[in-house]
Amino acid sequence: MDKRLEEILMEKDFPEFHVTEETKEDVNLHPERYLGCDARIRMGLFRTEREQEEYIKQSVVRPLPGDDEPKNGFARIRSK
Repeated sequence: MDKRLEEILMEKDFPEFHVTEETKEDVNLHPERYLGCDARIRMGLFRTEREQEEYIKQSVVRPLPGDDEPKNGFARIRSK
């Protein structure tokens, strides 16, 4: 590969990418496209960005084992 072309490609930014429900559906419909990925990803066992944000919010307020109340001042979110 030409040295200059290699420099141009290395300096180029990655396009912005979002993991959405459509991404998850595509992985479930066409797992053969994702052979280079981890088995969990090929099986669709990953979170969308929205699901990940919700998981992080719940994790932050969850008390540690042995604690009666969370010590960070946040109210505990209860799953319904």
